[in-house]
Amino acid sequence: MSWMQGAQATRVRQRVAFVQSAEHAEAVVTSRFGRGFDVVFAPDAQDHETDGTPIVGFSGELVEDGEVRLDDDLIIQFQNYAVAEFLSFPGPTVLVPQTDRDLEAFAADLATARADGVFPDVLTDPQVVIGDRLAWVGGAVPTEPDFVFVAEDGTVSSSPWGPRFGRLVDGELAPEADSAHRSGPDGALHFLQAVEALRYAAARGLSGLSVSGYGAYLDSDTSTASERPEPNPGAVLLFDREQQLLHVSTRHKTYALTRDLASLVELQLRFGDRALEHTDESDTLRSLSGSERESALSQVRSFLDPLLQAHDAERVDA
Repeated sequence: MSWMQGAQATRVRQRVAFVQSAEHAEAVVTSRFGRGFDVVFAPDAQDHETDGTPIVGFSGELVEDGEVRLDDDLIIQFQNYAVAEFLSFPGPTVLVPQTDRDLEAFAADLATARADGVFPDVLTDPQVVIGDRLAWVGGAVPTEPDFVFVAEDGTVSSSPWGPRFGRLVDGELAPEADSAHRSGPDGALHFLQAVEALRYAAARGLSGLSVSGYGAYLDSDTSTASERPEPNPGAVLLFDREQQLLHVSTRHKTYALTRDLASLVELQLRFGDRALEHTDESDTLRSLSGSERESALSQVRSFLDPLLQAHDAERVDA
């Protein structure tokens, strides 16, 4: 599912390509651009290896209301985001941005979640993922993309519905200066990570959790709007009356925290180096003396910093 999400779904870095035609798969695999991929999926191809790279066949189409069958047991459906909340899904489903309506619906759901803490139920279904992160978040074209779709004319994009990266020219990826580039709404990346955290929790049978910064905080919230920065990408704090969970998206791990630690973590995530200035917004910090406050925040930073450092999944070569 890494390619479907446009983000690493495991702790081992994977590079995955889907190609539009089986005939094109061989050309991609043997090109300088294609040699770095761990697997290439091609429609109606026989499973085999070329130059050490597995080419795996699938049936179906990567289109809205379409489905891809990877084997007899795994069928993945594709559905446009805007209508997802009105549908039920019997199996793995990827929500994609087919039209501007999908992007508008995504932005509206993000705004509602930030203001009221309400996430559409469909987004937290363990069987549903929001496909192609780059298509929603935007950002710079990566120099070595991990997840690509290669059209028959050599156009390389993040997915059939995602932004273009460039075109294959003489076996190399040639970036296109005028490539379509989407700029997602503020906070889009953290919203996707919050949805992921809730989906992971739901898969473990946990529901009814609040997300810090989305309609509420674990502790008091006396800041003005100008003092409420966008949530820190990479870390999502979930909580209810009985438990507090810190989900670190890039590491695919969720940590159970004590109530006191969660209070300090929340403050640090919200205000960073200015956390001490907002002592009143942490029940735990407020109960400590001046020197104890500095020491407590220092320990929290020692806990968080290694988790939140830029962390790519480890590249493992077979």
